[in-house]
Amino acid sequence: MKILFIFSFTIILLSACSKRDSTLDRSQPDEAKILPEMMITELNDAKVKQGESKTIDLNRDGIRDIAFATWYIGNPNENEDEVLFFASTGTESALMLGGENDSPRLGRDEMITEKPFSGFDWYVIGQAELAKKNTGLTGAPYWEKPWKNANHEFLAVRVNKNSQWFYGWVEISMDTANDALILHRAAIGMVAGKQMKTGV
Repeated sequence: MKILFIFSFTIILLSACSKRDSTLDRSQPDEAKILPEMMITELNDAKVKQGESKTIDLNRDGIRDIAFATWYIGNPNENEDEVLFFASTGTESALMLGGENDSPRLGRDEMITEKPFSGFDWYVIGQAELAKKNTGLTGAPYWEKPWKNANHEFLAVRVNKNSQWFYGWVEISMDTANDALILHRAAIGMVAGKQMKTGV
């Protein structure tokens, strides 16, 4: 049921953000650097906290390619409240995902290609569960999921344009002390099918 709710939210979020509406551009930074084979967008350490979302148009074509958001989950069976931080893509973009809706944490100078890493595959309308905060009735809150302590690491993404795939990444960190996902930079290749190095 949780996955169904998040999937529905993702579709609504990306569908709404795909329209060319200036009011939707407030979370879209204006600083982009175009290099010979890639475009880098400075995200200026934008923060995503509980109840917030940010969308990114990686190739500046007016369609939001990836969204970062949170989902509050009440878990009465465990007497816990959970806040899930996740990334999601629509029908024209994809994330590299594993069996637990996880996505590989990439360091600097790793290559993103058509071939996914072992244990992962590319999925359109994908959802990567990055980090989850659990708060129980007793005891201190604790964090789960692979990106819970990410520090300037890279999430692989690819975008379909004119039936061709372009590869890219989003550089993110988790600030668990302040319950925030931080978006540093995003990049997308300008040459279809060409592999992309993280952190350029």
